[in-house]
Amino acid sequence: MNRELVRTATLFIALLALQVAVLDNIKIGGYITPYLYVLFLMLFPFSYGSFSFMMTAFFLGLAVDTFEFTGGLHAMACVAVAFVRRWSVTTFLGIPRKEIYAYRPLDGKNLGTASVLLFFALVFLHHYVLYFFEAMSLSAVFSAAWNAFLNALVTFVVSVIAVFFIKGRSARM
Repeated sequence: MNRELVRTATLFIALLALQVAVLDNIKIGGYITPYLYVLFLMLFPFSYGSFSFMMTAFFLGLAVDTFEFTGGLHAMACVAVAFVRRWSVTTFLGIPRKEIYAYRPLDGKNLGTASVLLFFALVFLHHYVLYFFEAMSLSAVFSAAWNAFLNALVTFVVSVIAVFFIKGRSARM
């Protein structure tokens, strides 16, 4: 079996389990919950292709929806991120389309200011879609943006810590 496939499946299961068992019970300030499972969307290898990524993102979001009883909100937010990730990486990071399959997201040599800002922007997009459609009101545009920003900031910090843990662990293996 492909080593990268095993690593990707392990990351999927580990982040999903950590999210539903631990992080869903954390409420900072009463409403800020770190959604670490979004990190999987950032670390998913480009070599699997767009269709595989969209389907995996959908099922990841659906799994979180099942445990949080949110009726598809997480699945929708994950698919939104999956839809724009390839385009945003080629556009904002300047990775040529032919080289995208070899690009390793959040890898040590690819971890510059632009990729970190793009990572935060994609996390913010996920959270904004989640909170805007949860409110389901045009009057909630700004409150959804504020909630999304605060949650994205916390998720980003937790994700950076997790990336250093994951990358440090894989370097020792």
